[in-house]
Amino acid sequence: TIIVKDIFFFQAEDGIRDFCLSRGLGDVYKRQAPHIIITSETFLPLLELAVMGIGITHKEAAKALYYFLEVLILLPIKTDVDEKTRQEIRDIILQQLGQSVVERLLKAMEAVPPSSVIEYIFDLFSAILKAFDTQSIAWFRVGFNNVPENILTAKERNMFPQKLEAFVETKGEDKSLFEDVFGTLKMRAKHNALRGDYNR
Repeated sequence: TIIVKDIFFFQAEDGIRDFCLSRGLGDVYKRQAPHIIITSETFLPLLELAVMGIGITHKEAAKALYYFLEVLILLPIKTDVDEKTRQEIRDIILQQLGQSVVERLLKAMEAVPPSSVIEYIFDLFSAILKAFDTQSIAWFRVGFNNVPENILTAKERNMFPQKLEAFVETKGEDKSLFEDVFGTLKMRAKHNALRGDYNR
């Protein structure tokens, strides 16, 4: 195992490498001055590396990776700073984490990752909706439109953003709306993968 600061590379016997960000890194971001950290020179390369890792299936690596992204996404609403600084933090994170992250997460769902990893993806979906509420609905609308027709119907592509909007309006209280959308996506992706295996 090679350790470079807070990035861990797992070296498998066959030479395949996987990585994760240490869970402790998220806690550091919570404790230290958020604005100073996200404007540091090392922040963007680290964030780009994390985004590239979306879709990773190694359980512990995925746990750390998605936790790190979740902490960042929730930073504007969790950190104790004045409103001006909060908006600056939100703008910086918004520039880096938005439409592309939602689409990467949906692609990861299509690939049918292990159940434990899906739960981490669900947590990140929830964090995105909580932090960016109605703004994020547009990201999901585009993302759903790019999901293959053998996973989501045209009706569902139109209906799911509306359900997420209703979920946001309830401040995340009506979890059945969230489960209906992403539970259906999870089930359809799994069935589609099984059909593909059978056809081969």
